[in-house]
Amino acid sequence: MTVVLCLSVFWIIYGILGICGIQNIPEKYKGSDFEKEYKRYRGIGWLLLGIPMFVFWLVVHNVDISNKAPYVIVMIVIALPAVIFDFVVDRKYKKLLER
Repeated sequence: MTVVLCLSVFWIIYGILGICGIQNIPEKYKGSDFEKEYKRYRGIGWLLLGIPMFVFWLVVHNVDISNKAPYVIVMIVIALPAVIFDFVVDRKYKKLLER
């Protein structure tokens, strides 16, 4: 469970940096009119992934895990909102980039 803690803390920090405008983005988005807004939305996406995973770790870090399957399923369900958000935002900005 240490991996979940480390990744969630990294994702939270990277999300906060993204909201502040400090984030590595693909070259095709650099220098565009919406670069700052794109970084902000990417930061929100990382926070949508990191915060629920951190809360999940807080809940289960002292639990003895014999069967890992239910925990993996819960982690997948927790990650779904971030994946959906990222998919929607990526489609939006690809359309803006094509214009």
